[in-house]
Amino acid sequence: MAAVTKPLVLIIGANQGLGFAIAQQLASTGQYNLLIAARSQEKAEGAVKQLQESGTNGSLTPIVIDLDQDESITAAAKFVEERFGLLDILINNAGINR
Repeated sequence: MAAVTKPLVLIIGANQGLGFAIAQQLASTGQYNLLIAARSQEKAEGAVKQLQESGTNGSLTPIVIDLDQDESITAAAKFVEERFGLLDILINNAGINR
């Protein structure tokens, strides 16, 4: 029987508010590989640290995605594809101020 892998979930805007709450909930199940996206590496890593300190069981990877910067989106997509392949779930929870 082939090994079953956990679904890969990208949560954009996961460093605070609703995005962070979604990340907490999904991570607590231990059933997902989570990409924790924020506008800066510091914010993404901070969210991952908070999730780990709260005792979550999931796999957590920080990633930078700034939706105001096309280059950031392209770089993030390339990172995900090269490291993980395809996403199973996208939660696009970012707010944009213009």
